[in-house]
Amino acid sequence: VSADKKFYLRKKDNQLIGGGLMIYYDGAGNANLNVAQIGLSGSYAIAFDRENVVSFGLQATLSQRSFSLDRLSFDRQYIDGTFDPDAPTFESFQDMRSYFPSVGAGFNFHGKQYNKRTRLDIGAAAFNLNRPDQSFRDDVASRLPMRFTLYMTPTIQLAKHLDLALSGSAQFQGSYVEALGGGGLRIHVSLKRARELAFQLGAAYRFNSLGDAI
Repeated sequence: VSADKKFYLRKKDNQLIGGGLMIYYDGAGNANLNVAQIGLSGSYAIAFDRENVVSFGLQATLSQRSFSLDRLSFDRQYIDGTFDPDAPTFESFQDMRSYFPSVGAGFNFHGKQYNKRTRLDIGAAAFNLNRPDQSFRDDVASRLPMRFTLYMTPTIQLAKHLDLALSGSAQFQGSYVEALGGGGLRIHVSLKRARELAFQLGAAYRFNSLGDAI
């Protein structure tokens, strides 16, 4: 669940600030591994003219991870080939909950050709800047590596009712890299204000060892 709102600065029509709230929860597996997050975000945007806008953002989140042993079984509970749920597991956990904060930041450039649909959004963001420790143990650290994101979404107006829509994005975290690229033709059926209607046909490709066509 998320919500955000923008606020215009008095006597500065070309600037605005934004604020947001995010709440996230997920649980899965026999260990009932739960992840709960609450985050606050803020942004500042400035328009240099009617065609060029630059914005900056910050996000801070507090996360909780937890798990349960109730539905888990361990090898020492199998005695002579028979499972005994009452047998001791000899497993010891100092804590089955962990809390950690995380900080992220990013920027975006938005350019739009006046009186046309040609536009460009390009930006980057970095997450886990503080390398939070998500370990359940005090004697062993498990720090989240920083994650970096790049993206670009240009749109080029080819004709009154036809656009070329392109997109590209990449994410980097530790040794992992994920990159996507795609494009398509967008056909505008209606250009009436507040009643715009368009259809788009395109394809995207994921750049990895196998490659996925969409």
